[in-house]
Amino acid sequence: VLGRIHKEKQEARGPEDMSLDSYMDDAIKKVYVKYEAGLRAANAVDFEDLILRVVRIVEADDRAAPEVKEARDALLRKFDFVLVDEFQDTNATQYRLLKALASRTRNLCVVGDDDQSIYKWRGADIRNIRGFKKDYPDAQVVKLEQNYRSTARIVSAALGVIAPSRDREPKELWTENED
Repeated sequence: VLGRIHKEKQEARGPEDMSLDSYMDDAIKKVYVKYEAGLRAANAVDFEDLILRVVRIVEADDRAAPEVKEARDALLRKFDFVLVDEFQDTNATQYRLLKALASRTRNLCVVGDDDQSIYKWRGADIRNIRGFKKDYPDAQVVKLEQNYRSTARIVSAALGVIAPSRDREPKELWTENED
């Protein structure tokens, strides 16, 4: 149940935004409401809240409370450059935060490999890295295709598994290492 609640938060959905398709969904929503009430009562946040609350601040419009607008403006002025490593491991809420923080300057540098986006750790969404060029069509892409760690046989085998993916960013991995 907690995993589902975290998944909803990673997609920036509160209990009121959940898709309710089954009795279990209804039960999870009730727990989610109580979980949120418990966090508020303890003046606490969970891991997903750390990001989600900042996203809500940086995405606030001019109708927000004056202190929220002040916090938003301060955060959006604070960063001239945003650098992200392991971009393939970002979830929807994290990507919204990155886009907001880079919105003023558009100085966003991400490093990642869609071939490594297989774990879905903490809600990682492969659409973030695969859709990056749509969001930033002027981005310069630098492909690092040489593998320094693995043998030629391992690189060849890995390519045999991943190359057929129709959504994969084309790249030609190679190594100078022997079989």
